[in-house]
Amino acid sequence: MKYMIVRGIGDLEAQAAHQKRCEEKQVPFIYARAERTRCTLYCECIDLVSPAIDKLVNHAEEIQVFFQQLDSRYPRPAKIDPGYPAFYFFNKLLVSDVDEVATETYDFLTEILTRTPDPQRPLQFGQSG
Repeated sequence: MKYMIVRGIGDLEAQAAHQKRCEEKQVPFIYARAERTRCTLYCECIDLVSPAIDKLVNHAEEIQVFFQQLDSRYPRPAKIDPGYPAFYFFNKLLVSDVDEVATETYDFLTEILTRTPDPQRPLQFGQSG
């Protein structure tokens, strides 16, 4: 499962199980908290460990460009609040857009995570460049 939609407190157990599966697989944890017609889509990579998190750090600029382009494609008031590279959330996204945004985000980030490490990008998480 690439993402899940959480509609209420009853979904917290399912959300926790999804988070655990994502952590075990070392993939982004993506979920949406839905209300009536809008939701907040969360993408968390805080449970990733080295070398996965290092790959995201090493591609932070590419990730930032991706999210800026994604943000520009959806009508306001939807807006991305970044916490690159390990966390972002997309506020007030239309529920009808969740599948497309979540799938595209998951596919983009997992593609980065499966790349062969680039020796030209030695920066490690927690180090400054």
